[in-house]
Amino acid sequence: MDFAAHDGAGRRNDFAGIICNSHAVTPAQYLFLVVCILVTLMIVEARRVRRRRRMLRELAGQWRMHFARGDRLRLAARIADKLPIPGAANVRVRNLLYSTDGNFHKYLFTIEYHVGVVRGKFGRWRVGGFQEPVSRGQCPTADCGALHLAPQGLSLEKSYGQVHEALAQMPADG
Repeated sequence: MDFAAHDGAGRRNDFAGIICNSHAVTPAQYLFLVVCILVTLMIVEARRVRRRRRMLRELAGQWRMHFARGDRLRLAARIADKLPIPGAANVRVRNLLYSTDGNFHKYLFTIEYHVGVVRGKFGRWRVGGFQEPVSRGQCPTADCGALHLAPQGLSLEKSYGQVHEALAQMPADG
């Protein structure tokens, strides 16, 4: 079997043949290399996720809140209509921090969503939060239950801090 490259006129391209033949890799070696790269990337991602969760647990402890990895309180359906992003789809809530302060529940979370219709969808994320009265249906102000979003471009920790401050500045009665 001849692995040498040929140009359009049928002439042999020796330069390509030298490169291909001098650095031949067997399929088993190639598979091993790909598996090693994949395992390395999985380890790096697992460490990054673990660091992020540890940071969020520390923030929850500082703010006397609880932490949950997923949407244990099923907030995604409730906030999907409140997102100020037109066409946001597949809304999911992750990294939930929650607490009850007096007569209000407070929620901070990462919102993951997709935008785009014509040329494919693109995944986005923002940190957001809101508070609501413990007794549903008793919102004394218009701000009650309003979704606060952190500005884009901030780190995850700064985004959570900014939303926490926005919720802390809301009046105690709503």
